[in-house]
Amino acid sequence: MRAIALVGEARTQGMTDARSSLRRSARRLRIATIVVACLISAAILIAIAAVLTGRQDDIPGMQIRDDGFHLWTVVLSLAVIGGCLVLALLRLTAMLTRVEAGNSVGIARDLRSFASWLFLSILGILILPALIQLAIRLITGTRVPITITISLPEAMMLLTSGLLFFVARLVDEAERVAADASQII
Repeated sequence: MRAIALVGEARTQGMTDARSSLRRSARRLRIATIVVACLISAAILIAIAAVLTGRQDDIPGMQIRDDGFHLWTVVLSLAVIGGCLVLALLRLTAMLTRVEAGNSVGIARDLRSFASWLFLSILGILILPALIQLAIRLITGTRVPITITISLPEAMMLLTSGLLFFVARLVDEAERVAADASQII
């Protein structure tokens, strides 16, 4: 009987250690995500200021391409795409805060929200410049080129965001199964 109790205690101790390790990892990742969100915000603001002042070539370590787009197309694209990306990281931070607190309720929702904002930022990279150029063409009547291009990194990010939606669905299903199992016991 004593041996069974010791095995049960060892199993409980192992689960507690794993949870503590997960919480520590979530805390480190949450802090790193906040730092990255702040750096991206600063980079976007610097890029917008550089484009508005016409000094995008003067910033070391940062390449700002306008691809021949109108000034406001570049500025609006930077603001919208950067904003979506920062919001995605903030949703990831919310999810990691839940994990760090040991609260699994709502993790799938936060993951889905992160994936949604990430998807919107990638979609913005692909179609926002063309939409803004179209609006400029319609408003001013000037002939501005309208192009939509997709590169391999953007395609991979679209696939990754799709995978995140799938993982969120799996987490939803796991929560449902756990709730059903707890009612049985």
